[in-house]
Amino acid sequence: MSLFEVRIRTVAGISEHDNADALEIATLDDGSRSVVQKDLYQVGERVVAFPEHAILPDDLLQTLGLWKNGKGVLAGSKGNRVKPIRLRGEISETVLCKPIVLNVDADCEENLTAVLGVEKFQPKIPQIMNGKLRNAYGHTIHFDIENYRKFQNDEVQTFKQDEPVVITEKMHGTFCAMGWDREYAGDIVSSKGVADKGMCFDLEESDNERNLYVQAYRKHFDAIHRDENDNIGISSFHVLGEIVGPGIQDYHYDFDSRRFLVFDVKIDRRWLPQNELEVFCSERGFDMVPVVVQAEFRQELVATTVKRAAEWSTHHKQLEGVVVASADRTRRLKWVLDDFKGRKGGTEFQ
Repeated sequence: MSLFEVRIRTVAGISEHDNADALEIATLDDGSRSVVQKDLYQVGERVVAFPEHAILPDDLLQTLGLWKNGKGVLAGSKGNRVKPIRLRGEISETVLCKPIVLNVDADCEENLTAVLGVEKFQPKIPQIMNGKLRNAYGHTIHFDIENYRKFQNDEVQTFKQDEPVVITEKMHGTFCAMGWDREYAGDIVSSKGVADKGMCFDLEESDNERNLYVQAYRKHFDAIHRDENDNIGISSFHVLGEIVGPGIQDYHYDFDSRRFLVFDVKIDRRWLPQNELEVFCSERGFDMVPVVVQAEFRQELVATTVKRAAEWSTHHKQLEGVVVASADRTRRLKWVLDDFKGRKGGTEFQ
């Protein structure tokens, strides 16, 4: 999940809405899109953008005209949550407004989340994802993947023409990191949200044996500590993956049990490049996220791959998207499919 912020963005493009004469599609400089009233915004205009997962306070909803019958008109029980929806067939991800409506300077570069009283939506975490924690500050892995369309465009070039890249399926599960650090007493197992707080699950707590992440760690303990000789000279070791399967998210895939699928390994400060990552997983018995394409990067490569998503061999009828990574695994971007964003009954547990 990428960084959550409410900021003033620039309208990078305006396109027609094929199914509504009074609407059009505004694309922002961060790659997000919003279905808006025709002629309301112009290319180059600065707008306040409320991203997915934003919870807007009542007074702000009223100011924006998003209030009816004593509640908001957005998603959620209170109608106050920004969520991607389809408007006449086109996906709309972001709520926009002109800065003047909020008495904000259009040239403001600050994060407006706290100023406007906006909070990030946090779904109620299932019991299997909760557990007793211990402090591991400075030893956990912080892992975010940003939007492809924001970081690969005319102005920003994360990937260079003809460099080797790997495109993998973006699995809809829950992030799990497991490993160890010689400066830390005990192994380190965490979810994304837990790791971001500098915490890990306490492996000495018996109640945590029912925890999803601890169970995955127990299953792969031998693979992590396979041979002490393999770990000579190593100061830290982290295996990163996605736990998927029954009871994890609204996507259950066709697995009959939960599985831990590896997408990256970091040893000390070095990410294993793709060829070494594949050998590592093969030797230690880890399953990997499905690889869709390995090729030399071209501007049209990802868009072409996404358009052919229905041809992929996958474990679910509807895909979340893809992750594009450099072959040395030092750079990664995600492309989430519109059908996934606009699905009903979606869950986003971390």
